[in-house]
Amino acid sequence: MNFITSTIKNYLFCDSFFFKKDKIKSIKIIVLVFLFSVQPVHGYDFVPSESEWLSWPDYCKARYVTLPIGESSEWAREVSQERIALARKSIGDVFTHVHHYCAGAAWVNRANISFDDAEKKEFYRKAIDEISYVLERVDNSQPIVSSMMIRIAQAYEGSGDSLNAERFYWNSVKFFAEDGSTYASLALFLRKNKRLLEASQVLTEGDAITEGNSVDINIMMAHVLLELGQGRDAVAYAKKAYTMGYPLPNLKEKLIELSLW
Repeated sequence: MNFITSTIKNYLFCDSFFFKKDKIKSIKIIVLVFLFSVQPVHGYDFVPSESEWLSWPDYCKARYVTLPIGESSEWAREVSQERIALARKSIGDVFTHVHHYCAGAAWVNRANISFDDAEKKEFYRKAIDEISYVLERVDNSQPIVSSMMIRIAQAYEGSGDSLNAERFYWNSVKFFAEDGSTYASLALFLRKNKRLLEASQVLTEGDAITEGNSVDINIMMAHVLLELGQGRDAVAYAKKAYTMGYPLPNLKEKLIELSLW
């Protein structure tokens, strides 16, 4: 049994959520989720900044301009009916609720750059509310859900809730085993928590599953191995990521300074 399989066996997967095998706690959480789901969230009244609008993928733009708040916005005429149809087709039924995820991802970004602790906490809370709303209503088989799980994990992590953050990072790996970004995101979380050997194990297994074709895994593996003192191995992964088109500005400079590049 590999490291990932043995780890996730300790958890119970319930739709889009990731709970430990504690029936009493699970029942309480399910009740809380039900109560929360009938309360309003902020997606429908979310107004993106200009930079957020420009950075949004087409499905976010398309869904926004089909909402009452977006139909009369300055951006409505930028998105044609053809683009809306293509965006809807690209993510299927998720399109109905995806504006909540788009708002949630924006709240995470706003929290990350805020210098006010109270504001950061509120932004992360809003992000969790918005993305939870979507995850409760969509099918886990949709590829876009991997990004949602990673984003809500980042929001929990930023708010100081490491337990829920780790649950969602593992959840993303469980449901999207062929997506290299899930392993890299989990490994980054483990790395920041000084769990370098676990991060290395996650990346090694992810590298095998993705057949070495994930630039995210190669970059993260280079960082982890370098911090583990395995410089020669680290540079091999870094160079592979470099040949895949990633510039590696800071990492490459560090490896050059160590005479490893």
